[in-house]
Amino acid sequence: MTDAIHEEVDDVAATMNAWRASVPSAVAFAPPLAADDAATAAVLAGMADWPVEHHAMGEHRESMATALHAATTATSVILTNADDAGAAGIAASQAT
Repeated sequence: MTDAIHEEVDDVAATMNAWRASVPSAVAFAPPLAADDAATAAVLAGMADWPVEHHAMGEHRESMATALHAATTATSVILTNADDAGAAGIAASQAT
């Protein structure tokens, strides 16, 4: 028994392109307003590194989305080449 993989390569590419376009490369971060009491000042001090971390996470998200897009594109190429090779093999076997 053989396992078969059926993949609509064009659908994969279209879906990946749509997903990739929806990944935000930068997400707006509005820093909180200035503190007007000690409790708020303490909270803001604890959040002081958030803008830097937020920016770093945005860059990481963009990098990972780009890598996934590249991997999906490579997979689509491999599947297309395998389909083409399989079709050529079938045609060759039928010709003999």
